[in-house]
Amino acid sequence: MTPNNPSLEVRGARASSVIVQSIPPDTVEAFMEWQRNISDEAAKFPGYLTTELYPAQGEHDQWVAIVHFADSEKLKLWIDSPQRASWVAKIPCKTRDFQITTLPTGLGDWFAGLNGSSGAVPTWKAGLTVLLGLYPTVMLLHFLLVPHTQRFAPAYAILIGNAASVIFLQWLGMPALSRAIRPWLDANGSAGRKASLLGAAAIIAVLLLMAFLFSFAE
Repeated sequence: MTPNNPSLEVRGARASSVIVQSIPPDTVEAFMEWQRNISDEAAKFPGYLTTELYPAQGEHDQWVAIVHFADSEKLKLWIDSPQRASWVAKIPCKTRDFQITTLPTGLGDWFAGLNGSSGAVPTWKAGLTVLLGLYPTVMLLHFLLVPHTQRFAPAYAILIGNAASVIFLQWLGMPALSRAIRPWLDANGSAGRKASLLGAAAIIAVLLLMAFLFSFAE
């Protein structure tokens, strides 16, 4: 794409589901095949848009999957479907430990009011920002909350974990984080390419550092 014909992508409202899973290294290939299959199944449902997969591997081997649907009703249809339940039961991993958070309006609300001069925040920056906020949140909940919810049935424990993560991210974590890195989010186009790359490298370095530090907390 030449500078005279820049790429422009306008996205409407969407609903998203964020799933954080612990995937042992020896099951990654089987997990990727399973992820392709469940994504193919989700694609058969009305309103399905795409699935994004982010490996954030450390000692805990956390993987983040973000499933996007056109609206919350269509997302709920998929989340509650027997087809999804059937595939979840087939997760080819030694552990079934996972957390799922539903964002009824997608990622857009977390970046509302930002990037006003440059247009919408690019999808890859939004995804990386969510990962930066979500990963430490999930890990802190794992250490601080999970020991107290293990006495409950998994359905209730997951519900408590979801509620805690949504409350923190929606009203505290993501608003503060997105504003803290606003210069990086605003740096787009050819003029902001260097800042975008340096910022992305810094965020990846921070994620790796957090994974390293969390590995000593187990």
